[in-house]
Amino acid sequence: TVTAYTLAATYYPNAKTGFWTRLNLGYGQSKLSGGGSNPGTSSGFAGGFGIGYDWMLGGGQFAVAPYIAYLGQFSGGDFGGDFSGSKARISVMQIGVTLGYKH
Repeated sequence: TVTAYTLAATYYPNAKTGFWTRLNLGYGQSKLSGGGSNPGTSSGFAGGFGIGYDWMLGGGQFAVAPYIAYLGQFSGGDFGGDFSGSKARISVMQIGVTLGYKH
């Protein structure tokens, strides 16, 4: 199981263009279980960045925003438990589209 809790800040260098960047920092955790009674957990600081673009449609009431983002865990260590000696850190790349409505 992979879990991440982060706070994000989004910045629009020029609000007229719709381009934005995002930075986030927080906490990430990886948990392994596999038949044993003692699952292993590795946790630590996590952070990421992303870029995207807001296309405003319908007179500016609807937004379609394609984006690409990366989240990585940059601290952590040995899983411990039944997986002692194994190490892992979260590393996730996302590509997606969000939809928005301005009311």
